[in-house]
Amino acid sequence: MQLTSFATDLQTSLDNAEGHLTPLGLPEDALAFDVNPNNMAGKSIETHYEQIAGRANKALANAVSAFDDSKDVTRLMRSEEDSLADLQSHRRPAGTRL
Repeated sequence: MQLTSFATDLQTSLDNAEGHLTPLGLPEDALAFDVNPNNMAGKSIETHYEQIAGRANKALANAVSAFDDSKDVTRLMRSEEDSLADLQSHRRPAGTRL
């Protein structure tokens, strides 16, 4: 079992070398940004694209969360302004008595 696994890995490495690919399976002139090589080996392999897409999805979720928080603050400020306007419009003019 281990021998067949080793042979498969060796053949993949040879194919990559013949195809002028790096050990990560990328072209020689490719620039890999923020790749975790530990995620590209083993049982659960994550390609370069999958790693970058995962980080992009997390960044998008953070941006959505920040946008929602800012909407809530804006809504609160608008509500406070509306309450002040209502209070001022219902206030009795100076000099009037009950």
